[in-house]
Amino acid sequence: MASIYRPNSIQVHPGIFHADDVTCCVQALILNERVQIIREDTDSDSDLDSGKIVADVGYGMFDHHQKDAKIREDGFKHCASSLLWEFWGKDVIKSLMKDYLGDDIINEAWSIINDKFMMTLSIVDNGLSRDEQIKLDAVALGISTTVGLYNPTYLESDNNSEVYNEYFFECVENSKKVFERYIINIVDDVIAKKIVLEVMQNRDSKHVLVLNSYASWTEAVCTDKDIYCVVYPSMRGGWNVQLAPESVGSYDTLINVPDWWKGYKYVGKNDRPISGMTFCHATGFLSVFDSKDHAVRAAEYLAELADLDKCSNE
Repeated sequence: MASIYRPNSIQVHPGIFHADDVTCCVQALILNERVQIIREDTDSDSDLDSGKIVADVGYGMFDHHQKDAKIREDGFKHCASSLLWEFWGKDVIKSLMKDYLGDDIINEAWSIINDKFMMTLSIVDNGLSRDEQIKLDAVALGISTTVGLYNPTYLESDNNSEVYNEYFFECVENSKKVFERYIINIVDDVIAKKIVLEVMQNRDSKHVLVLNSYASWTEAVCTDKDIYCVVYPSMRGGWNVQLAPESVGSYDTLINVPDWWKGYKYVGKNDRPISGMTFCHATGFLSVFDSKDHAVRAAEYLAELADLDKCSNE
């Protein structure tokens, strides 16, 4: 593995803290769990050769408060955390994941986090207006809200800097766990997308995709409107038939199950709507079957019904 940048210290501003300076420290801690975190004002800049990082303060390379602050490729003004991500984000991913990942995986994961999490953090921290069609990242918004709650209240602080420091470091520790899980899930999504796209290219059925082991499939499947259902093993036993959504994040599905499937649960004696079914969600988006064979047959049946319905409406 190529050499990873390891900071020795990171300095951010004291007092009230935000998701930006917290996430700067989180990134530094992932790269070096023994990094020294300093909360003091300064006029000095980072010294990369010595491992000294100054962020969100000092008007240096990792600050964004100066008039000529750097602009992101998407047109939004950088925040300190996104400036650091631009500098060492790929090292953060490598350091966290430990096992070697191909450059293609690292680069794509870096870009997704940059375009979602870091964009959102930049917009929020800089108080920028945006087109309402630009979707903000839920995790970044969640961390921003949580960091706000961690700042000491009037009754707790009494303008005592030590109280702010205590809450700050607790907030950094907990935010680190969330950001690490976020990165791990993004990397997993990138890997899963590659796997699922390969299965999609070699599938036997036009409308049904069968995965012999679960992988996050939504993003890949939503690129192919011919796939109506995805069949995969359930973690609770049996095999799932899940309807493909119209788009990533949508609750609307490309096709529907019959009303007489919805809300079904097998209790050992009742008649099943279709062979092997053990459960169907009340909305119908997910059905569970006792075997792969039954699940695939049910998915093909749904696909046939959908095609017949489309023909009748044309």
